[in-house]
Amino acid sequence: MQDEMEFRKTEKFALEEARREEKWQKQYGTKLNDVVQIMNQLLQSATDQSRMELHNMFLDKSFFEHYKQTDAVATMYVVTQIYEREWKDHYPSTILDCGNTVEELMDYLQQMKFMLYRIDFSIDQLSEQEFVTFLKKNQTSVITLETMMTTAAMRPMNLALKLEEIFTRNFMYKELFWVRNFINERWNGNHRVLIQLADLYDRTGHAQFARECIEKISEALQTLYQHDEKCLLLQEDLWKFRYKDMEAVKDISHRILEDKISTYVWSMLLQDVGVESEEFYLILSNEFLDHKMIDYAIKTLETGKQRIPDNTMINGILQQCQKLTR
Repeated sequence: MQDEMEFRKTEKFALEEARREEKWQKQYGTKLNDVVQIMNQLLQSATDQSRMELHNMFLDKSFFEHYKQTDAVATMYVVTQIYEREWKDHYPSTILDCGNTVEELMDYLQQMKFMLYRIDFSIDQLSEQEFVTFLKKNQTSVITLETMMTTAAMRPMNLALKLEEIFTRNFMYKELFWVRNFINERWNGNHRVLIQLADLYDRTGHAQFARECIEKISEALQTLYQHDEKCLLLQEDLWKFRYKDMEAVKDISHRILEDKISTYVWSMLLQDVGVESEEFYLILSNEFLDHKMIDYAIKTLETGKQRIPDNTMINGILQQCQKLTR
């Protein structure tokens, strides 16, 4: 009976949706081509006034509400939001210079979205130079890049790290400033990014900003990184796992074994992260136990116990691990 009731509710909903769609088509759908044509004319005029008229179309809430479900209007809404920020920041070239029609702008953003997707998932052999050329040819702003990262990227943190590598290799300092700040603002705590961001600020005469970056790292860890850069890479692996990159767990155990990182250093890094999640400590300790790294599992669970004192799961596994060392 319950299944039948659910089915009827679903069927009723589907019928209502069909009626709403039919009503929309009669009232607004038939006018969509005219709306697109108006936007095309404003784009092709390419004057400050026509561009502001295009932007102002989307300030009319009734207009946007009626057409927001269409690809053309939804895309142009994003475009005008990007343009507004570029215009306020006095960009000499804006996203509206990337196409003379709605279709061309949709194609521009779609190309970028697909390129970012290919970079993120390493789907094919997209050449780095192809992507860099695309950005330079279209004078793509960091505002456009940021918008795509926040609206279209499936794994923004992973992708941001890959973009950082690309911008570094191609000496794209404006983009490098942006992506490192983007990483730091959204997923704080990556000490490598902070140190390299500080270096960028220092080299461009922004000593105060450089100091602010470095001050986010404890003096003890600063000293540690100066003596052994491998510890900095381990901290980044730990940071990745903190933000749910599950692949980083295996990287952590591998790096500790490969680089012979001591339990003392591991404990320092773990204490600094300050995570209060049972899952975080249990997954790490399980990884260490799988590799017979008992001492590291114990240090991990001890830190977990400090952060979450009354957690029965952490306390129980910690006791079992301690018995193994007696």
